[in-house]
Amino acid sequence: MSRLLVSLAFIAGLSVAPVGQSVADELKTSEASKAGMSAARLELMGQAFADRVANGDAAGYVIMVARRGEVVFSRASGAQALNPKAPMELNTKFRIASMTKPIAAVAALTLIEQGRLNLSDPVKKYLPDFAAMQVRDSDGSLSAQKRDMTIRDLMIHTSGIGYRFDMTSELGKAYIAAAPYEKARTLAEATEIIARQQLYFQPGERFLYSYGFDVLGRVIEVVAKEKFEDYLARVIFRPLDMRDTSFTIAAADRSRLATVYSKRNGALQLMPGTLFGDPLDPQTWPSGGAGLISTARDYLRFAAMLERGGTLEGVQIVSPASVALMTSNHFPPALRERAASGPLAGLAMGLGVAVVEDAGRTGVLGAPGDFAWGGHYDTQFFVSPRFGVAAVILSQVQPTPGAPDPTTMRDFKSMVLAAVRE
Repeated sequence: MSRLLVSLAFIAGLSVAPVGQSVADELKTSEASKAGMSAARLELMGQAFADRVANGDAAGYVIMVARRGEVVFSRASGAQALNPKAPMELNTKFRIASMTKPIAAVAALTLIEQGRLNLSDPVKKYLPDFAAMQVRDSDGSLSAQKRDMTIRDLMIHTSGIGYRFDMTSELGKAYIAAAPYEKARTLAEATEIIARQQLYFQPGERFLYSYGFDVLGRVIEVVAKEKFEDYLARVIFRPLDMRDTSFTIAAADRSRLATVYSKRNGALQLMPGTLFGDPLDPQTWPSGGAGLISTARDYLRFAAMLERGGTLEGVQIVSPASVALMTSNHFPPALRERAASGPLAGLAMGLGVAVVEDAGRTGVLGAPGDFAWGGHYDTQFFVSPRFGVAAVILSQVQPTPGAPDPTTMRDFKSMVLAAVRE
């Protein structure tokens, strides 16, 4: 099970700016007390993660918290690299892995708002090869899809497509051997490789974390008639001034990329950080599921845009209705019942995010409507519309196989929301 799924167990007239128009360079800052939060409690939260660094659990963290669109806390602790040692900085770049998925979801919503895409559209409408994907049944036989895989299936992981984390089943081994991250050089090539695999189950029957958002990225390319990375830059990154968010890193910025470590045998060990493609390779294909590099500052702008209903500092990315759709439950009733006792207990599955329905069952401070997602290398964000909070915490720790750390989001969210005073 991925770190993300374990973490999930815890956890009015707006103007539209022309495409490409930038907002102000930085979010406004505010004293925590003036924003209705306790500075002392935010300091305790920051110190708790500094203590993790001192204990050798991570090389370093960058944390940023906003209240109603204004930054109330920023902290870099530890190191972005241990040997030679380089201090963690607020502008350090991170592999955000699956935190790419909410961004891809917003990109899809922009096309839905334009009437160019629908959640109920069959994937084969845009990518014909996916019509031929067969389901491997429990007896090993193959059968055709009983219903078409849809865009919604890609976005809530009910497509039947696999991923690269199943190392035990024969089908999982086939997905690992297919290796789209290693073998493909374009998004089109990657999705062609995925389409040649078999499905774990009939579309809509189960939840399985998957390559769905990588396929969605290719759908966006086809619909927009524009490279996926160019579309994201045009409709999200440039308007929000997310100037440090991309799929690869220029040579001049390589010194800003945090090093990936894994805690093994009680010590941090260097890891390659190329599980989802090499950000230092300009030919790496743009993975809509796990490929983006970003900073805490950039991702907080994205999260604050969602907390503000789709608009940040006068620039509208999506409508409040789209944010509402994104953060609604999209599981059919049968799947909701099955998920109720698993990693999604107390949560609903939105489009690229998990949404709190029953805060009591999550065991984490919060309220219904809170939403969050995380990445493989211990990157996390959450938004609490009820309390007007958007928050990001970034590190670069690859989970030890079989023992992902469930505590980052649990502790981070609870300690941030504990600082809310009004």
